[in-house]
Amino acid sequence: MKIVKKVIGFSFPESLSDFFCLQKLNLKLPELINQYSEERTTLIFTCTRKDCQTTAEFLSQNCPFNYKPFQRDKFAILSQSIDNNRLKATLLKGIGFYHAGLSPDDRQKLEIAFLNGEIRIVVATSALASSEDLSAHLVIIKGTNYFINGSSVEYEESTVLQMLDIAGKSELDDCGCAIILTRKENETKYKRLVAGEKMIESNIYNFFSEIFMTEIERNAICCLNDAVDWVRSTFFYIRIHKNKQYYGLDPNCTEEQVDQKLKEICIKELNSFKKYELIEVNADGTIQATNIGRLMADHSISTQAMQQFLKLKGNENLYDLLTVLTKCKDLNQSVILKTADERVLSKFNTFSNYNRVIRFPLSGPIKSNEMKINVLIQVVLGCIPLPEDFPLLQKIDEMINICQILSNCLMDIAFIKATNLPFLLNCIILAKCSKVGLWENSRYVCNQINGVNSKIARKLANANFCSFEKIEHADPRLIENVCQCDITFGDHVIQEIKRIPKYEVTIENTQITSVDYSQTIRIKVNLTNWEVIANDTDKLGKLSCILLIGDQDNAILVKERIFTQHLIKLTGVYEKDFPIPASAASIFIHFIDEFYVGTDISLEYFPKYLLSHEQNSIRKIQEIKQFDDIFNVSCKLE
Repeated sequence: MKIVKKVIGFSFPESLSDFFCLQKLNLKLPELINQYSEERTTLIFTCTRKDCQTTAEFLSQNCPFNYKPFQRDKFAILSQSIDNNRLKATLLKGIGFYHAGLSPDDRQKLEIAFLNGEIRIVVATSALASSEDLSAHLVIIKGTNYFINGSSVEYEESTVLQMLDIAGKSELDDCGCAIILTRKENETKYKRLVAGEKMIESNIYNFFSEIFMTEIERNAICCLNDAVDWVRSTFFYIRIHKNKQYYGLDPNCTEEQVDQKLKEICIKELNSFKKYELIEVNADGTIQATNIGRLMADHSISTQAMQQFLKLKGNENLYDLLTVLTKCKDLNQSVILKTADERVLSKFNTFSNYNRVIRFPLSGPIKSNEMKINVLIQVVLGCIPLPEDFPLLQKIDEMINICQILSNCLMDIAFIKATNLPFLLNCIILAKCSKVGLWENSRYVCNQINGVNSKIARKLANANFCSFEKIEHADPRLIENVCQCDITFGDHVIQEIKRIPKYEVTIENTQITSVDYSQTIRIKVNLTNWEVIANDTDKLGKLSCILLIGDQDNAILVKERIFTQHLIKLTGVYEKDFPIPASAASIFIHFIDEFYVGTDISLEYFPKYLLSHEQNSIRKIQEIKQFDDIFNVSCKLE
């Protein structure tokens, strides 16, 4: 197959940063796509998630293709199935972007749509280059540098070649084109590279553990011999034999000694996976991924992050879990904060209960990257306004997306391993908060409504509109007056609130008894507006809740995920008979909406036989005790 490879160098002033060079290169893309794509699939690689998104948005406004109405209809259908709002917008114009900050579901849908030719242009980070099934007629590498710890460094040459190799891989293509866009001074270097005149090295060793786990999860590695054979099949194996010193080996090692060293690396990785229960080894020596190991591969998180999660004691509170997320390299290496950011972030970190800003103030000065990210996440979840000139505004979406991926993985692990009710509850709540972008006890519930931004949500909260119920029954004109918005805005807000699931949880006594269970209760979950939700096809497939039941000792007695689609099939009512253990002095019931803040229900039930006749057996828990609701955004930023 004929693959045309081109290197185009552009002259930029030395004073111009790599960031601004990337913006300048955007202007070249429509012309290159028109000239070389032949209206087939085009994949553009760029160095950062932020630039990935802005490049896609630029192309969506300067689209080089003229699409037909039926193609635009497909774009609209795909866009509706996507969670990320910025991706939704670009997909409407037939442009997608792909990076690890997207949810696994969004990434999978985008890959399938691109492979099927439903969308022709995707902008991606280099992570997508490792996909075995990926192909495109035209590949453009937009810039040959990426950023690490705030500094610009060149791509590994193996990474560049891996990107170029995607061009023309499709069985439907009889040719392909790969283009490298770089600075003029690097043009000769990359021309030698694509001509095969320059030796390159493998980069797989930096991500060996994560790739290894993925191969085990997909059953490509089922025993130690498979692991060794897999290493032998890689470019890394070829290069470590050719350039031993580059990979940290004695240059005088024999071929047999190199092979033995590689076998030892495989054994070390397998032992590490076994230690953390990511794999299980059968009696016949075969290995397979455990449920925990599959979560690591499915969520695409680092081994370091997985080990952080599996070291948890199982009694951590919400703040502890947030701190663990900030220690994961997936987050603290993706978002690098500078010293200049410390002054702004320190303004939010006050301990005074009379002037408290973030929910969990940190002790000591805000110096480490982990502490800075911790404060910034709390600022976002607290719906606290940032200065308009704050340099990290563009990083916030990326940071919260990574936080969402990590917290979802942590929640899934806790669902499998947790035995402590508050710990599991905290994991679920942190995942929900990351997804929604608000604390679970936030006053700014309106920030979740389509068409309501943070500024309007704060105005409503300051007017004591802090719950969906209160806003739904308010006068629309009053809402418009408070928000200083045009007429009909109040009606829009109320109609949007009616589309949010509304739940009731009731407890009834039954006559069922046994030796071990002195009383059985029937827990009834009622989706009161199920008919409205049933007609809301945009949301229906995504909504779910979690039912947790525990006792006074914090033991988990029931943990269930209930999908809204299933509730609707039951005409909105789900019932569960629950026998109360004779030793139980009280039962805690938590019903957590995974997608909305302000809709959760927590109850404490006291068995009848422990109460006098005049006592109520059910107590509604207004707030979980360890959580506070002190938010006073009066800190002035200079």
